[in-house]
Amino acid sequence: MLKNLATSLILFERVETTEAKAKAVRGQVEKILGLAKRAAVGDNLPATRTLFASVADPLAAKKAVEYWAPKLADRPSGYVRLTRLPARLGDGASVMQLEIIGAAPFAVTRSAEVASPATSDTNVTVRRRGSKETKTADKPHAARAKKTEDQNA
Repeated sequence: MLKNLATSLILFERVETTEAKAKAVRGQVEKILGLAKRAAVGDNLPATRTLFASVADPLAAKKAVEYWAPKLADRPSGYVRLTRLPARLGDGASVMQLEIIGAAPFAVTRSAEVASPATSDTNVTVRRRGSKETKTADKPHAARAKKTEDQNA
């Protein structure tokens, strides 16, 4: 599982995961990127073989050597940044974003603020659970208000 997470981080530059997994995989990714730097410097066959054994996808090893090693050549260590994100809504687990330091700037993918559906001016189709009929409302809360009025009458 951690090998796949490390591979995904190398391929996609940033991933979101739980805090425990993020802290566990950080050291593995640091080691993989260090091996990639050694493999890129010269014909270091042991480093290359260890690198290919450490990742789940050969494309990740290739990207580590050809893309990440030159970007991280002047950096001695500390290739991965951990950023704390808001807790996951389903189970309240603490979530972190892992990001390789040389990655292009990108906003945090999870936002603490969620857009309120009441501010939306678009038409929304409202479908009650178990029913086949649909109603179109100007705003989502308008359909709820109408439903509440029908129940009170």
